[in-house]
Amino acid sequence: MRKLFVTFTLAILAMVSFSQIPQTMSYQGVVRDADNKLVADKQVTVSVQILQGTDDGTAVYSESHEVTTNANGLMTFELGSKDAENFSKIDWSNAPYFVKTVAEFDGKQIQGVTPLLAVPYALYAAKAGSADVDLSNYATKGEIPSTEGFATKEDLNALNIPSVEGLASESYVNEKVAAIEIPSTEGLASESYVDEKVAEIDLSNYYLKSDVDALLAELNAKIKKLDKELHPIVGTIEFAFSVSKTKKVYFSQGNLQYQASTGTWRFAENQWNFVGNASRGNVYENEVKCDNANISENYEGWIDLFGWGTSGYNGKNPYMTSTDNSDYGDGKNDIAGTNYDWGVYNAISNGGNQAGQWRTLTHSEWEYVINSRASASSKKGVATVNDVTGIILLPDNWIQPDGLTFTSGANGDFAQNIYSSSEWSKMEANGAVFLPATGNRYYGTEVVNIGYGYYWSGAIDNDCGINYALAQVFRKDYVGGVRESRSHGNYVRLVREVEE
Repeated sequence: MRKLFVTFTLAILAMVSFSQIPQTMSYQGVVRDADNKLVADKQVTVSVQILQGTDDGTAVYSESHEVTTNANGLMTFELGSKDAENFSKIDWSNAPYFVKTVAEFDGKQIQGVTPLLAVPYALYAAKAGSADVDLSNYATKGEIPSTEGFATKEDLNALNIPSVEGLASESYVNEKVAAIEIPSTEGLASESYVDEKVAEIDLSNYYLKSDVDALLAELNAKIKKLDKELHPIVGTIEFAFSVSKTKKVYFSQGNLQYQASTGTWRFAENQWNFVGNASRGNVYENEVKCDNANISENYEGWIDLFGWGTSGYNGKNPYMTSTDNSDYGDGKNDIAGTNYDWGVYNAISNGGNQAGQWRTLTHSEWEYVINSRASASSKKGVATVNDVTGIILLPDNWIQPDGLTFTSGANGDFAQNIYSSSEWSKMEANGAVFLPATGNRYYGTEVVNIGYGYYWSGAIDNDCGINYALAQVFRKDYVGGVRESRSHGNYVRLVREVEE
């Protein structure tokens, strides 16, 4: 609702006469809108109360009027004309009095309270009924100037006139401006002179900063590449495999192995090496065949089947044989990129011997490299390498060695690709990766599922809760993902990211 303003002027026009004493007061008020414009020629309903004592005191009289403002927004009516009997009963000697008005028009309402600063002598005398009344504090009609056309205190407050405290006068500002000393321009070069001299500068021996930065970036890239060539991370098959649309990795030279007696981690010497059990396997220590069934914290041989997340971090040791699945990893989250990841937490003795250089593939990365990268179906196939069954993955940019063939797919026969150790050396030299499929460890120490290759990912199985993690299984007739109990012992093949 727009706020409206009204300026009230109370003029006491009671006339003193011997024959008649009028019992009314003439009331005038000027109505203005929120923009301080006059509200002219409008019908207004006005309710009036005379308050005794304070501006919110007891009402001793009230009445209402229907009036119309004139061209100047002025409304006029006689206060006391509606109820002369009760108006005459007001004891004007009990001052002070206040006049409260409420005006309504066009559905809007405004109000104001005005002190009654003077009471007409005639009204006071009529009420007192005696000439022995002290009128020294009262004004006569002739002493009260007209307030028509003047603004009230409320009107001035509404103007929000800013304080001038602390502001300088115009004369003071002029004085200070006159005192400013404008420096001489003698000896200064003009803009045209500067432009002329700049145009004469020979820039042929200068380089832009952006060009220098680009040259330095190129040089640093070459130095980094040369450093990698001179100091390669050992244990790496340096051919790229895409594991997402934006990420590529290098595979390690073989499956991860661990010796508990010395706390040593290493990669298998050859990709076809696996520990197996007492009857199968090709890994020896001091001419004694190693066996995953001998897993313990003091075992002097090598093991290569691990429970999920058994990097050694937080007491999750690689020789754990607990059958409680919740004992593995942190019990509820993925291990990829955390200290529960074997490659993140441990230094691999023949893989750079520094923690944090390797990691485990996530489940989605395993799925991408096997099934989703470009020409994925033609770059995987079951095989037998040096009498060990498994699966071959070929790098993104594969070049088939002369004199050798490769048949893709899992057609139910590990004999679809057979390579001797020397033939495999040629395949490996072009980036081929071989993942043995030679069983896994169940129920503590039992090695089973000969002909199957189970490889851990770094992901839990969200569908089955804390008891399972996701792995990849390779067999002669199937290649794909599978959920595995975390307590099972499976192979680990680490990767490191390709830095473009």
